[in-house]
Amino acid sequence: MVGAAVASNAAFLALGELFAYPQILRAPTAEILARFNADRPAIIAWFLVLTAAAACLIPVAAMLRDWHRALGVVAAVSVLAGVLESAGVEIAGLLNFAGYLLWSGWLVWAGISLWRKD
Repeated sequence: MVGAAVASNAAFLALGELFAYPQILRAPTAEILARFNADRPAIIAWFLVLTAAAACLIPVAAMLRDWHRALGVVAAVSVLAGVLESAGVEIAGLLNFAGYLLWSGWLVWAGISLWRKD
């Protein structure tokens, strides 16, 4: 679980550095495609790392109590809100950022709860 959390945060940071993610979602399509094509293999690899890390955490949700799961869902929906940034929803970027922070904290909390068997 810790490895998945570290990998997902590393992928998010790498995508921010390589691709200006998630800010790039506000850019015109031509600019997005140009930036993507400039470093396509690395960007695809980091998105795959992000996806794989998230998939590794799915079983964790089944092991948590309802209120732990609910907080995880709030974090996930906030991260997902970043998609709306490309549609011009200004608060989406802030929600996305807050979601990643909440999600990182949730992972630590979930790990401690599972370790203590709360």
